[in-house]
Amino acid sequence: LASTCNVLGQNIGYCVSQLSFLTLNNKHTCFSLFKKYVKYMHLIFSESNYYKDLYNNMDLLYPTFQPFVDMNIFLKSWGIFILIITLLTFFKSEVAHVHPNNQIKTIKKLSANNCVSYNAITDDTNNNNNILCDNNMCDNSNKQNSYCIAKETYKNLYEIIFLPPMKIFIMLFLINRLPFASVEVGTNLKMLKRGITKEEFAIFNPFFIPLSIISPAIIGKIIKSSKPLNIFYYGYILRYISNLILSTLLPITHYVYSNKFHLYPFSFYSYYLYIFLAQVFNHLCIDIMTVSSMNFSNIVSDPHIGGTYMTFLNTINNLGSHWSAIFLLMFDYTDKTVCFKGKCVLIDGFYVQMIISLLIGLLIHKFILNCLKNLQNFPLEEWRISYTTEKEKNI
Repeated sequence: LASTCNVLGQNIGYCVSQLSFLTLNNKHTCFSLFKKYVKYMHLIFSESNYYKDLYNNMDLLYPTFQPFVDMNIFLKSWGIFILIITLLTFFKSEVAHVHPNNQIKTIKKLSANNCVSYNAITDDTNNNNNILCDNNMCDNSNKQNSYCIAKETYKNLYEIIFLPPMKIFIMLFLINRLPFASVEVGTNLKMLKRGITKEEFAIFNPFFIPLSIISPAIIGKIIKSSKPLNIFYYGYILRYISNLILSTLLPITHYVYSNKFHLYPFSFYSYYLYIFLAQVFNHLCIDIMTVSSMNFSNIVSDPHIGGTYMTFLNTINNLGSHWSAIFLLMFDYTDKTVCFKGKCVLIDGFYVQMIISLLIGLLIHKFILNCLKNLQNFPLEEWRISYTTEKEKNI
């Protein structure tokens, strides 16, 4: 459930943010909304000369009309929002909900370097709290105890990095997206250069929102009855097919917009439908890989160090997705002009990188499969380390 909710939240956030920005940044859309607003205000305040004159001269305003939001305002507003939320977290204290029967065990595990922070133990008979340490001692050691726990956590995380399964996990998730990086980052960019507009891309966003909500939930249910990395491998293979489908969008887009005045409307509708289905299939493949990898991370994460373990695994996964930025920077350098008998042909760098990525994928495919099998064969104990406090070591 945790992995499903994680992907679900990310998908909704991506769709809503892109849709809201593209809508509020489009001059025609913003002017239409403003025109409707003025029309309603004119009907409500029919005696007002201001709205009457404004309504009668709307067409004169269009040349100088500006969208509601530009990139500068959009980034500043959300940047301020994130900073405020981040600052508020410093004043938010968390309350641990621990079952009474397990509370004493939790206290012992959290004690380190003689820093003792005792929680209240619930009395089942009268619901009164029995304090296990003097109030003065607990107050004086709270800050020191937090530091000790954080120090022990990152020390344990450092040891976890060198565990045999963790080494395989790091290597696998740093390179598994390499075969798809060029197509993932280059398709939409190259389509824009071949004639399609951002507004046309924005048409599909409202349809992606329900699909982004439904697909993680369905994938999450499928994973329950199977090993998560088996599902991950299926998504991995499907993304090769998705890459081939996405690569066909470029020549089709070039043909459609080169002959847009000679094509029937039905041809454009078929073209839009093909784009939509190709993007849906690609998003489905990405969701399969993401949900299954997060589900596996939830299984192997050690609850002793809370979200630190899970965050580290997600960080490795996210680092593996940054290959696309490198391929994006290389597009201009991979464009090649081939000349033969006085005729020159420009070979798009997109196809050069796609072929290179495909060859890399073929070379590492067997390695990826072996890594997935090995990771699932490791028992959970292999993902853990032995936790001993400094006090126990001295004894």
